[in-house]
Amino acid sequence: MTQCARCGKHICLEETFPGLPAGCPMEGEDRLYEESLEEYKKPEIRNIAVNAAITEAAGYGVWTRLEEIAEFAWRAHFNKLGMAFCMGLSKEAVRIEKILRKLGFEVESAVCKTGRRPKELLGMRNEDKVRPGTFEVICNPIAQAKLLNRVKTDLNIVIGLCVDMTPCSSSIPRPGDRACRQRPGAGP
Repeated sequence: MTQCARCGKHICLEETFPGLPAGCPMEGEDRLYEESLEEYKKPEIRNIAVNAAITEAAGYGVWTRLEEIAEFAWRAHFNKLGMAFCMGLSKEAVRIEKILRKLGFEVESAVCKTGRRPKELLGMRNEDKVRPGTFEVICNPIAQAKLLNRVKTDLNIVIGLCVDMTPCSSSIPRPGDRACRQRPGAGP
């Protein structure tokens, strides 16, 4: 059982603690945590972990998410950034791309509706569409990932993707961007 959302104590942040709360995944999972530490020995994973921690320490509560991403990418020597974005956030994607290019990054991007594949290919019925009787295309995060992988991006940024068919769905923007008063899409 893994019930971190129910914890409220977050003893995982403490150096020592008297006991684990019910549902804590740290109970009896020493092997899992040791195995996860092995991953950090891989140079590419270590690069990400160390530079993420340094970036957090340097700009926590001060930088916007975009500033954090840029700082992290610089520190980790990621020059080619990818953006997988929701069509509903196209204006924001344009703005983010301009900012990242101005900062010296090469930017590739893929919109969620890329490929223009009709929902009928998934076996959807007309009445299950947002607007029955019209041509609608699927959100295609698999194609987004494949396109960004093909152009060999160093780091991909997910911008507002909705619930989709990926196994890990959907990202919820962190209750905000601390530096933008809890509005992740707002600029400084």
